Amino acid sequence: MGFKKEKTTKSQFSKRINQGKSVDRCPSFVEIYKVDIPGSLLSLSLPYAIVVPNPNTKINEVVRLSLNNYRNWAYISSNVYKQMYKAKLRPYLKDVKLEGKIKFVYEVIGNDNRPFDVQGVCAVVDKFFSDAVTEYGCWRDDDYKTLAEITYKFSHIDSSLAEKRIVVSAYSI
Repeated sequence: MGFKKEKTTKSQFSKRINQGKSVDRCPSFVEIYKVDIPGSLLSLSLPYAIVVPNPNTKINEVVRLSLNNYRNWAYISSNVYKQMYKAKLRPYLKDVKLEGKIKFVYEVIGNDNRPFDVQGVCAVVDKFFSDAVTEYGCWRDDDYKTLAEITYKFSHIDSSLAEKRIVVSAYSI
């Protein structure tokens, strides 16, 4: 007797997005905040995780946006997570215009003393954020002519955080 593998359709994942629109049910560690960094064109504190409603168990799942997780997601899951992340970014990007060559600096704030791979934490958030900036018309495209430099770095440990945070700042170069 073998296990029956159930196939998940795109419409089932779309239901997750529609069920997940209520911000009231989301924990604070998945919220986005504006940050004031002198000299930057745009600075946001971004979550390292998203909350995805699971219609089968009625329990929200926390999905961490690490490179290790990303490589194991099915393409449908990955697209749904990106759409959810971009939807949360929309209010912060709707009036932003980035001109010329741009540099993004991603700074990771850890929540405990365990070592982690800075690039593995930033890569997926960078991909989702850059795609959102492009989709919402903040710049022409996220190619090398516009996004000329990307920097990932560790910032500090803040043990009061429930989850890692990533502060992204955009600079004109």
